[in-house]
Amino acid sequence: MKKRFSICLAAASILMAGTALAADVTLKVAHGAPESNHMHKAWQKFEEIVEKRTNGDIEVEIYPAGQLGEGRELLEFVQMGEIDLNAEAVGVLSGWDDIFAATELPYTFASREVARKVFLGEYGDWLGEKMEPIGLKSMGWFEIGIRQLTNSRGPVYTPADVEGLKLRTMQVDAHITAWSKLGANPMPMASGEVYSALQQGVIDAQENPLSNIRSMRTHEVNKYISLTNHVYSAYTVVMNPAKYESLSAEQQKIVSDAVIEASEYQQDLIKAEEPELVDWFRAQGNEVNELTPEQMAQFQSKIKELKPEFQKLVGEEAYGKLMAAVAKAEAELK
Repeated sequence: MKKRFSICLAAASILMAGTALAADVTLKVAHGAPESNHMHKAWQKFEEIVEKRTNGDIEVEIYPAGQLGEGRELLEFVQMGEIDLNAEAVGVLSGWDDIFAATELPYTFASREVARKVFLGEYGDWLGEKMEPIGLKSMGWFEIGIRQLTNSRGPVYTPADVEGLKLRTMQVDAHITAWSKLGANPMPMASGEVYSALQQGVIDAQENPLSNIRSMRTHEVNKYISLTNHVYSAYTVVMNPAKYESLSAEQQKIVSDAVIEASEYQQDLIKAEEPELVDWFRAQGNEVNELTPEQMAQFQSKIKELKPEFQKLVGEEAYGKLMAAVAKAEAELK
């Protein structure tokens, strides 16, 4: 009996060892969004697809909520091969080349549908090619949402309501230039500092997609949420080129397809979530206001005056290509 038990135990040990060695490749993913955010859920969908279709030959490890860093730091980790995949705001890449700031220009896209068509088309392919010289393999496009404005002073309906607001922005020149034009006092600041800065009155306002406003809890210290829809915030999914090349052709296709399917899954989550978030904020006591087309046009008109500055900022080629792509997308969606 003892002998039989020993044989069974040995067999179980071999099976366990085999299971531990089953994954031939590990893909390490890191991002800054909390686990409740649709960004993290998109990466979980990616993990599910990759591991299932490779029969466990590829294992995906996800490090969310800035566990390994945020923003440019994570992109640099991808370049160095410290992590394998990341999704980051396209504008953050402008630290390497100004052309990546073009899509961060406010009121560039009339709708999410137009923006998605641009990123999934020739313009997105062109941006992907521009990532190669800086050591990043473009894999596709996620998003964090459409950016909205919150503040502690009152509802924002027109540019006059923005005048004098001490406003936290990302460290993106296009954002800083635009808010300055609208009369605000933009103050670039790390996302982790925003809540306390609002609480202490260092700043009056900030801007983020609705999902971020909830996860950052800025609604607790900013009563007013104005749906200004000023920037569609696309995130580029990038991979370490050497890691990508180390995969077999079949594995490369599985990983690439998984990014596309995870992106589509994320879109479904976002579209279902946004109306619910507006109701949720109102239930928390926040005042949420929408802008009429006429009020939105006032913001758009002010931003259009910045065209020469934006062209200079991102370069004639990048600006021209983007505007052409937007016009084409709008025409195809009519």
